[in-house]
Amino acid sequence: MIDICCLKKFDHEGSTTGVFKTLGGLDSYVAGDDKSYDKVIVFLTDIYGHKFKNTQLVADGISQMTGMKVVVPDIIDNDPLTDLSKLQEWFGKHGPPITGPIVQKFFKGFGEEHKPKNVFAIGFCFGALFIPGLLAEDGPLTAGAMAHPTLFGADAFDKIRKPILISAGADDVRFTSELRDAAVAKLLANKTRFELNLFHNAPHGYEIKGDMSEPLVKYAKEKTMLDQAAFFSSFT
Repeated sequence: MIDICCLKKFDHEGSTTGVFKTLGGLDSYVAGDDKSYDKVIVFLTDIYGHKFKNTQLVADGISQMTGMKVVVPDIIDNDPLTDLSKLQEWFGKHGPPITGPIVQKFFKGFGEEHKPKNVFAIGFCFGALFIPGLLAEDGPLTAGAMAHPTLFGADAFDKIRKPILISAGADDVRFTSELRDAAVAKLLANKTRFELNLFHNAPHGYEIKGDMSEPLVKYAKEKTMLDQAAFFSSFT
């Protein structure tokens, strides 16, 4: 279950440059020029959703690094979790049985609308739950990534057949060393291309919600963005 570490956040500085559009049937934040959806990176957000400025700033940054559109769809019905006392209520409305079909419908609708050549996705925290299914043999992604994933069992990695980048804090209590080892074993057994990057002293949620006044956290965030940009760019 989502816990207090998922709710802790620091607001990041900067001005966003994207716009809001309806894509795949969902209100979406879109970073990047308006010329083409031929190569797209989709963000599957954490509990703060597509209007969270920190997420939008990361989308802007990765779009600038790759030259690709970055799309952040509203997979949680514009209903971010901000009150821990309402956690069970929120999860009842947005758990995998409800949000999973929304994610699948988005990718189907987006694909039919724009027929992109390459579709990538990054799942952040809660959003990472949906990456394994999207990276199945018949999934819509060319490659995918997870940043500080949560709520996983190792069996989820059995589904993955397409390349994946996993980024996490070395001491992340939501993605433990035991779970990381089990995930790697699954990926190796299935001969799936993968990368796993661990960052010292980076807490759960560091890329989206980390404290940028902490040098190691800031480094982890910036290096993870560079890793994600380089990983996806290698497929185009």
